[in-house]
Amino acid sequence: MRSGSASSIDKTVFLPGYVGDFEHFAADLKGNRLFLIAEDHKTVEVLDIRTGRRIHTIAGFGQPHAIEYLAGPNSLIVTKEMKSPERSIW
Repeated sequence: MRSGSASSIDKTVFLPGYVGDFEHFAADLKGNRLFLIAEDHKTVEVLDIRTGRRIHTIAGFGQPHAIEYLAGPNSLIVTKEMKSPERSIW
């Protein structure tokens, strides 16, 4: 995103085998990582911001829904879509 202008698409990243909406993201700008919730696959995908390549997959979620990156402790908070709220910290 550029300061003072509308957001724009700078790069398109293809994730073969993945379908569905990708609506929830969190960025680690210092570490050049983008965390992407793949709800239909029940994973968090970790992408390299510079290259767009997938560098890691975090599995083990019922249905990941929302995500927040905390730079200080270098941690992710991932909420799962369930009847009662539950959170995982990675």
